[in-house]
Amino acid sequence: MSRLLAITGGASGIGAAIGTAARGAGWETALADRMPAEGCTALDVTDATAVADWIEGISGLQGLVCSAGISAATPILDTPPDLFRRILDVNVTGSFLAAQAAARAMVGGGKGGAIWPAAGLVDTEIRFSNRIGGFHAATSVQPRVQV
Repeated sequence: MSRLLAITGGASGIGAAIGTAARGAGWETALADRMPAEGCTALDVTDATAVADWIEGISGLQGLVCSAGISAATPILDTPPDLFRRILDVNVTGSFLAAQAAARAMVGGGKGGAIWPAAGLVDTEIRFSNRIGGFHAATSVQPRVQV
């Protein structure tokens, strides 16, 4: 029996690597990204309806990796609030929307599954003059959720 894993941010970087590894381990994958590549659906993870529609279109979902995320190499003193809000919207809200839709689908399918919010594990660098600190954009998201 095949296993099906959905991955946001699946067109490049960590999401693409996770997709490749998952397929190598026998999983089928459904990939989505705002800038899709071949075999990857176009998706804005900040659009709740679009995320729910994408997840609902995946039959037999057993897992989700939330890898969609953005960052900016802007010093904190120069970072406009709108940019910071956009980073939080994609990295945190996008992970929440995908996880919520996937959890509903997996619970509704009666089999459960697992959700890994990988976007919350990536640091966004904030530069304070000559000090560098790390900021986790998704500190409120648990590393793994079982449904």
